[in-house]
Amino acid sequence: MPSKKENMDDIPIEEDVPKNNFEQFPLDSTNNVKPNEVTKDVFNTIKGHNLLGWCVGLLVIVYLIETFNNKGGVSPVGESFIEIIKLLIFSLTGYLFGTNSSNKE
Repeated sequence: MPSKKENMDDIPIEEDVPKNNFEQFPLDSTNNVKPNEVTKDVFNTIKGHNLLGWCVGLLVIVYLIETFNNKGGVSPVGESFIEIIKLLIFSLTGYLFGTNSSNKE
């Protein structure tokens, strides 16, 4: 049985050679690229407000489900989940307002 090294030597080496024939595809000088219309800070703020809305909506939905399932009360698991969502909401609002106020200076 032949060894693996002998089989490897039979494989040809593939080389990437770039084509330098630019005459076939001329460059269009009228093609203008738009600059970024939204900066990274604005994009992060938009994402943060979107996440904030989802957290508030999730908080309301969980609270309503817990209230209807437990006849006006909230279970211990629901209370823990609501506390975690409240922590996320308050942390996110602090981050959003803190980053926005530092950019105005």
